[in-house]
Amino acid sequence: MKVKYWMIENPITVTPETPIFDLRKMFKEKAIRRFPVVENKKVVGIVTLTDYLRFAPSQATTLSIHELEYLLINEKVKKIMTKKPHKIYPDTSIELAAKMMRDYHVGGLPVVEKDDTLVGFLTESKLFDAFMEVMGMREKGGDRITFVLENKPSMLADLLNELRSFNAKIISIVTTRAINPETKEIDSTKRIVSIVLDTTTNLEEVIKSLKEKGYYIE
Repeated sequence: MKVKYWMIENPITVTPETPIFDLRKMFKEKAIRRFPVVENKKVVGIVTLTDYLRFAPSQATTLSIHELEYLLINEKVKKIMTKKPHKIYPDTSIELAAKMMRDYHVGGLPVVEKDDTLVGFLTESKLFDAFMEVMGMREKGGDRITFVLENKPSMLADLLNELRSFNAKIISIVTTRAINPETKEIDSTKRIVSIVLDTTTNLEEVIKSLKEKGYYIE
């Protein structure tokens, strides 16, 4: 899946010259934790609620409320924003975007064209929505079966052939590496396969038959 299907289009932005006082109001009124910083339609930074909180309290320890507000009106976003933020493109895969968020410890990524023109913003919430869709969690009435299979080339094909014999209607298939429950390490000999079946499938009959054939079902 591509980022362009899950990003927020036309996100709310600020400029480097936006007063930090206005930024504070935007965090509260918009209930948003981060804003792309745009100049001439191009992304030049990103500013987060954490950036603001790091800045404001340090001033509040020595200034009165009125002095602090004066400071926040005169100081600009460019003072606290992160310059040259990590960015992605509309055709970036959602999996790569998730990896980038995890690796760089960020909660959102500006989506840009090749010339850095902002076209969207991908947030953690949108990323969760995408993976819920992949997992088939948005489907109403689906039944999930999770298998632990031997990690061999034919494992998935064999399982799907078994399901085909029941005329099972598959909504979603997700596979992942198995974790040894005792050591918490990757078990390269096993593979987890999670399948969501349409409720028209006789789930009890499928599970009973597959267990009799030696399939391990969690």
